Amino acid sequence: MQRRGVWLLDNDGTADPEELTCKLLDRLPKDEGTWVKLAKRYDVQLRFGLHLQRWNRGLDFTPQLVARMAKLHARIIFDIYGPGDALVDVVEREDHRPVAARKAPAVARRRKSGRRH
Repeated sequence: MQRRGVWLLDNDGTADPEELTCKLLDRLPKDEGTWVKLAKRYDVQLRFGLHLQRWNRGLDFTPQLVARMAKLHARIIFDIYGPGDALVDVVEREDHRPVAARKAPAVARRRKSGRRH
């Protein structure tokens, strides 16, 4: 029997992403050897959930923070969510050329697809 599980440590907030990340890393072991051992045995991830209020936003990290994250020997994953009220979707016509179309309200789309969120 294969055992699976997850250990989670999160840090929610709306502050500067660099500041939030530093606060999270401050709560973790600093010994790189510990992380090397963990990464050999487990899938270590540093995951960011970005909920954007407007399109065309981004973030950046200083080289010092990037070096600090690298010592975790973890995959760095970004889950990026755009604003829910975007005005257009790109849809395909029968000839597979993209066409901009107005989005239906989110509730109507969910009901139509039959999926629950």
